Amino acid sequence: MPNDQFYEVKGKKHHRQITIASVALLVSKPPTKEKRCRIKVRMILNNKSNAGAPEWLDSAYIYVAKHHQVVTPPEEFRGYQLEFSVDNLFGPKAAKAPKCQMRSFEVSEFGDRENPDVACTFTIYTPWSSKLWNWLGQLGGEEVWCSFTPGTEEDEKGDAEDDEDEDEEEEGPKGAAKPAGKNGPKQLEVFHQ
Repeated sequence: MPNDQFYEVKGKKHHRQITIASVALLVSKPPTKEKRCRIKVRMILNNKSNAGAPEWLDSAYIYVAKHHQVVTPPEEFRGYQLEFSVDNLFGPKAAKAPKCQMRSFEVSEFGDRENPDVACTFTIYTPWSSKLWNWLGQLGGEEVWCSFTPGTEEDEKGDAEDDEDEDEEEEGPKGAAKPAGKNGPKQLEVFHQ
C-alpha cells in the first residue's frame, strides 16, 4: 500500500468509525476572510477491525499498547473526500466534505486507566459548508462513520496553496508558547530543541 494513503480504498476499508471530539470555525485574514472547519476526531484502534491501515499507524498502535507512551507520527494527508454518516457504512451520507486535509496525528491511550483503549486522534480541515457545520454541531461528541477517499492530484495541489492562507490559531510545537506579537519576547527555545 502506498505511504500517501490513509486507509486502503479497496474493499471499503476506508470506512472508519470516529468520534467527533470538537469542531471549530476558522476564518482567514482580511480581505478574503475565507471560512474553514477544523474537526478534531478520535478513532479507537483496538477492539475493532483495523484492516487496510497504513504501516505507520499499525506500528504506532503496537508501540503505544506495549509501552504506554504517546506517539505523534508526522503524517499529513491532503485532497481527501470525506463522507459522514450516522447509521452505518451503508446508510445515507448525511454530510460531505471535499478537498480535506488531515494532520496532527497522535496515537495514545484513551479511557479507563486500568483497561485503556488505544486511539488515534487527528485534526481534519474542511472547506466551509453550512450543511456540514450544522451536521457536525448536532453530532459533536458522538460516534459516526466516515469514509476517507483520496482525491486527485489537482485536489492536493489546491490544498497546498490553501495552506499559505492558514489561520493564526495554528499551534506550534508541543509545549511552545504562542508568540506575543511584534514587540513580544521571542520563543527561541522552540527552535533549539
